[in-house]
Amino acid sequence: TLRFGFYQPMSMVDSIYDPRPEGALMARNVYDNLVTFDADRRKVIPHIAESWKRIADKTIDFNLRRDVKFHDGSELDADDVVYTFNFATNPKNNFRFKGTRFGWIAGIEKLGKYKVRVRSKTVYAPFLSRLTNTPPVYPSDHHAKLAKAVTFGRNPVGTGPYRAISVDKNKGVVLVKNESYGHANVGKPAAKIGRIHVFPVPDRQAQVAKMLIGTQDIMYNVDKDQAISLAANPDFRVSVQSSVAFSYVTFDAAGRTSNKVFKDQRVRRALMLALDRKELLKLVHDDIAGAPLQQAMCHSWHQ
Repeated sequence: TLRFGFYQPMSMVDSIYDPRPEGALMARNVYDNLVTFDADRRKVIPHIAESWKRIADKTIDFNLRRDVKFHDGSELDADDVVYTFNFATNPKNNFRFKGTRFGWIAGIEKLGKYKVRVRSKTVYAPFLSRLTNTPPVYPSDHHAKLAKAVTFGRNPVGTGPYRAISVDKNKGVVLVKNESYGHANVGKPAAKIGRIHVFPVPDRQAQVAKMLIGTQDIMYNVDKDQAISLAANPDFRVSVQSSVAFSYVTFDAAGRTSNKVFKDQRVRRALMLALDRKELLKLVHDDIAGAPLQQAMCHSWHQ
């Protein structure tokens, strides 16, 4: 069992109703998407869909695998994919970030038991890449019978490398390896750990304490000083990893607040030039002190 501390409680495993980063991380292990992403080659690759063909600027046909099963043993087919897309785009279903995540989808139709057609509202360059994350495919028969769809994440059923056998806001989430996960690839590999227990510990110091007494195995977002202190302990290993996420500062250039100083481009420019970005990297961690500086509001490899 791998014991993992999260900073937020997990009341469900459902990335549609819980789009928070930690919730999305859990959901990725339980559910699958039509396609996935090979990060090394920077390429979208098949997953639930074994192949696809763009038949028009705004239309792509997907041929589904015929050997994918949900955790309850039921078979995945086009009905499940169509149902999930329709659920995510239905105006009657309300959840956070609905427009930004699913607003580009014009519709989906079933072309056969293992074939679907997805249409975008406009010519949309990220068409395929968006489908690597959303929407996750849910079992239509199971999900449609729920009195309240929001309860699905408390007893989730997916096709991913892990099955969620327990979801409790206070005790956490328990995942076990899906032994029948037969569609693994480099973008979504099979599970290697038999059991994972993710539990909420909101306070960073409390997580450090649990690490020290041996009741927690992994924590993240550790302060630099704490990381250095823990690294001195032979029982721990500290790793600095790159992330797709980044933080940024923006100015009130439109003058929406009472302080209008940032309406002046010269002030904004002076403040940005006053920051020594290389020194900021050193403050974060020595391992990334020599990393290339970010040149825009996205990473250079975001393509």
